[in-house]
Amino acid sequence: MDREPMMGREHGGPRPGELEDLGFDATDVWDFSVNINPYGPCPAVVDAIAAAPVHRYPDGDARAARGALAQLWNVPAAEVTIGNGAAELLWLLARTLARAGDAVVIAGPTFSEMATAARAFGAQVVEVTARAENDFALDERLLSETILRLDARVVYLCVPNNPTGTAVSVDRLAALAGQHPQVTFVIDQAFLSLSDLHATLGARRPANAVLVRSLTKDHAIPGLRLGAVIADPAVIQQLNSARPSWNTGTLVQAAAVAVALPVAQAFVAASRARMLSDRRKLEETFRARGYTTYPTCTTFFLVEVGDAAGLRGRLLREQRILVRDCTSFGLPTLVRIGAQPAAAQAALMKAWDLTVGSRTPPVP
Repeated sequence: MDREPMMGREHGGPRPGELEDLGFDATDVWDFSVNINPYGPCPAVVDAIAAAPVHRYPDGDARAARGALAQLWNVPAAEVTIGNGAAELLWLLARTLARAGDAVVIAGPTFSEMATAARAFGAQVVEVTARAENDFALDERLLSETILRLDARVVYLCVPNNPTGTAVSVDRLAALAGQHPQVTFVIDQAFLSLSDLHATLGARRPANAVLVRSLTKDHAIPGLRLGAVIADPAVIQQLNSARPSWNTGTLVQAAAVAVALPVAQAFVAASRARMLSDRRKLEETFRARGYTTYPTCTTFFLVEVGDAAGLRGRLLREQRILVRDCTSFGLPTLVRIGAQPAAAQAALMKAWDLTVGSRTPPVP
């Protein structure tokens, strides 16, 4: 069946209509292509959403939500705004931080929405691409040289990076921002709370850094689009002036308050520990079968498979297993696999063995 394309965008999860075309229901599929907390959501967050007063208009300034998140992150409320998902905020940042014709540098391979948004507003986008032979570590020297050569206005980094799972340390981020004070550094931290990073760059944020956070992946509420930005008050004012009125509804604002509760934070901490353990076990299983994986600090990892698109299609059609083909990231030989509990892991490896098998020679 012919379907309209998603405006050239590719994300985790099944493509629109894909499961219907195969005759599958979403509950029939083990989905390793998304990076959502499989142990959530926290009951307290669900209860808060259910109790939200949907019969009233939301607060256009989201004061309670912003205040709760500011307290959680130990920053002033004037330095926080929320949006209809991190993606909306990335688009608002692209609209407000750069003018048509400005150079924007992106540390890749990474989440495509940053480049898509920047180009939509006329920016000239250049990617500084990390290489597999260097375990996808950011080449900071090349990044700095590119910033200077292009007289870049904005730099986008994802920490931890999607899809590679690599990260630049807080100290190095601060140093980069200090070396280029004329540049705004937009740091996508969507997977920060699902990683083993110990410092968040929150209270230590340089003046020219803008932090973008997602609050749906760690709390397992992706059906509610909830993201936040931490930045200087002047940047926050720009974003608030550019966003639509009531861009976040009552349910989203209730969720923002609830995710800041101690019980919700404890829930995420426990989930993170389990997910990181799940990821390590799954990585070990792949390596034992002779597959190359790459270092990661978060709950997903990359596996070298040769033909990523072909493997994704076979696993889904034949075994009802979904992995993330990384071709859209410019990595056509890699798939990204998100951490899942033991039962899902067993299903994945059984399907994998039936579909492609091991790369380790049998013991004579």
